[in-house]
Amino acid sequence: MAAMSRYALLLAPSANRVYADQAGRLASAELAAFGSVLGSGLSDISQEFIGGVEYLTFSAELAARDISYLSNLSSGYALFERVEDLLRPVLLTPLARYDSDLITIPKYAGKTNEQFTKLVEVSGLGDFFKAHGVPADRIKACLTNKASLDEVLKIRDHGVNELKVDGTPNFFIDGEKQEGVYDWPGLETKLREHVR
Repeated sequence: MAAMSRYALLLAPSANRVYADQAGRLASAELAAFGSVLGSGLSDISQEFIGGVEYLTFSAELAARDISYLSNLSSGYALFERVEDLLRPVLLTPLARYDSDLITIPKYAGKTNEQFTKLVEVSGLGDFFKAHGVPADRIKACLTNKASLDEVLKIRDHGVNELKVDGTPNFFIDGEKQEGVYDWPGLETKLREHVR
């Protein structure tokens, strides 16, 4: 089996100093979430400094469609394939639903994390919450709450580092991760075994 290619994602500079220290952690979580839609999946996701600049590195075999998905990462600035000690640029081809102006036009008083705002918009979460009755101003208020973002990242870190959640879905029964269970029939079987 051939080794997967290594990639380095240059993180976009953060315009918001409050969130700048969280950019790498948030980008790691976002990249891991994209793994389930990629043809080959992702592995070995880590934050790494190359030439004194922070990159998010990972292993994958990326097809053109995969690159389009990854081009939508809210934190992505540039993508490179690592070839020995060199970085070969990979053309980003985003599947943009919204103009980039959407996240840069300040329409309300609070400062937001532009990266997190873009993630909410690109993923469709904003539309989802609006469809379920959450007013737009309430969604925007959530994006200005650093304590809430810190709590989300804390929960994410607990899942990844302690529970070893490596994608979606992951199921746990009485604190034990159920390996190889990805759908209701598989989970139902495990639940029935557990209650016997």
